[in-house]
Amino acid sequence: MNWLLDITKFCKDFFIPCAENNFRPKSLENRSFFVFVVIIIAIKLLGVVSYFEYLGADIYNQIAKVDIYSLTNQIRQENGIGILNTKPQLELSAQLKLNDMIQSNYFAHESPSGYNPWHWFDKAKYNYLIAGENLAMNFISSKEVINAWLNSETHKKNLLYKDFTDIGVAVATGKINNQETIVVVQHFAKPVIVTPTRVSTIKSIPIKTPSIKASTPKPSVMVSPIVPAQTKIDPISLKAIASKVKGATTLPSKATIANSAYYVNLTLRYLLIIIGVVTVLLLVLKVFVAIRVQYPVLILRSVVLILLCWSLIYFKDYEFLIGDIMIGTGDANIMVIK
Repeated sequence: MNWLLDITKFCKDFFIPCAENNFRPKSLENRSFFVFVVIIIAIKLLGVVSYFEYLGADIYNQIAKVDIYSLTNQIRQENGIGILNTKPQLELSAQLKLNDMIQSNYFAHESPSGYNPWHWFDKAKYNYLIAGENLAMNFISSKEVINAWLNSETHKKNLLYKDFTDIGVAVATGKINNQETIVVVQHFAKPVIVTPTRVSTIKSIPIKTPSIKASTPKPSVMVSPIVPAQTKIDPISLKAIASKVKGATTLPSKATIANSAYYVNLTLRYLLIIIGVVTVLLLVLKVFVAIRVQYPVLILRSVVLILLCWSLIYFKDYEFLIGDIMIGTGDANIMVIK
């Protein structure tokens, strides 16, 4: 039992101000104080490195609508294709489809109720000539979503289809097949353009004769031919089963690694929180165990440790990497890059 007594004595000497340590707990003495500072900073640096290595190496480090739009148009420009315009109706159709997938627990182009993708375009009152749909889930970054679509011939065809002019994207978290995941729906389309009817009236010039009273004939009407609206061709339908889309239903190996890195990052943050709580307890013990015997320098050191620890907890790891990031609210609580 001697070892237990030794541990008890060490803890008392290290943490609690008492006569044995002259009311100066060793945890706040010079060497221990600087060790605490180094440990706190090292934990934060490990968290930042972990985030940078797996989650923050690319500015598109989480899934966001603004990134999907930006990357899609970037890919199109690189391939010499016109960029797409964001349309509220297509955002609505994508959101309606996404809501239905989460509510009805499926991940496919056709719902269990038999609704095909074009049902949602009609619901959003978007009159399309051609249309397309891309789906994705179980990804952790916008760039990985785009890359997976590019690795699928049919999805790539939608991304690079030159006749599309409009786009709408919806992103949200939800549970599909008992798995919490991020779901992305991307709708493309080209609207039907109806040529308006033009009516012009030409009046005849009355001809006067000496014996016949001039008469004004009925005006003749020239109507420009109405160009009939083109019938809807079959939209570009991506009927591939989700499992055939690279990374569509199972986490890619990179995502698995990043997922593990995320939990490492989270563990380091919890460790900082524990140290912060311990330093608060140290301050309380220093002040209240022996109220009549105080050492201001030790109290100041404990306050410094608390401020350092909690400030590093407050500032998220990605804020040390990119200063131009904001947290956005939308379809999901996600990081948005300006």
